[in-house]
Parts: sequence; structure tokens; C-alpha cells
Amino acid sequence: MVFMDKMERDVRKFMHLFGQACPEKPTLADFETRRLRYSLILEELHELQDAYAMVGQDDVSELDSLTEVADSLIDILYVTYGALIAHGLPIQALWDEVAANNLTKIGGGKDKNGKVQKPANYEPPKIREILMFETCE
Repeated sequence: MVFMDKMERDVRKFMHLFGQACPEKPTLADFETRRLRYSLILEELHELQDAYAMVGQDDVSELDSLTEVADSLIDILYVTYGALIAHGLPIQALWDEVAANNLTKIGGGKDKNGKVQKPANYEPPKIREILMFETCE
């Protein structure tokens, strides 16, 4: 592991303190861990949905709405980091690859919802290659 940002260190510390597995190499977590990680992410997505639903309600201030949105989004990051760690995935290497790859979508336009589309010459990120390298190190 070449680089570990503060968020990853914080989540790893939490996971170690609560006896959750943090493999050092990419691996599929066991069924119970996968189920836990999925349910945590889904729970936080539902909380975000609830936070967005309260925006604009007469009895809810903008600051209260923004507080709930921020809490939900940070919790999504936290549990997603936990899922990545539970699978021993190289977060920074994968992030760098996907972030660089997303910039190759220039020229692809946007759909009716504003989502950036892939151009005709788009090539997917080299996630497989990163995982192969990480498992062979």
C-alpha cells in the first residue's frame, strides 16, 4: 500500500477497533461482510433520500436541510470506504485510475438528466489490471 489518506486511516482504525477484517490484498469478503457492507451503504442512501425530501419544507430551515444532506453524504463515504477496505482494495490506485478515466469522457455530451456520456472512443478504466498487479505484488 503506497498511499493511505486520512479518511482511509480513520475508517481502518474504526474497523480494527470493532474487529472487522481489513485484508491487505484484494479479495472478495465473505458473505456476511458483503451483506453488512451492502446494507450499510443502502441505509445511508435512504438517509440521503430522506434528507433531500425535507429540502424546501416550510418547517425546515435551509441549514437544517444542508446539515442532514452533509451528514448523509459523509456517512455514504465512510461506509463506502469500509466496503473498499473490507475487500482489501487499493483505494488510491483505483481512485486515480477512475478519476483520470472520467476525464476521457470529454466530447461525449450529456444525457437529458445532465449525466456525462461516454464518447465513441471511450475505453473503460483499467481496474482489472490494477487488481492483478496488487494481488501479484
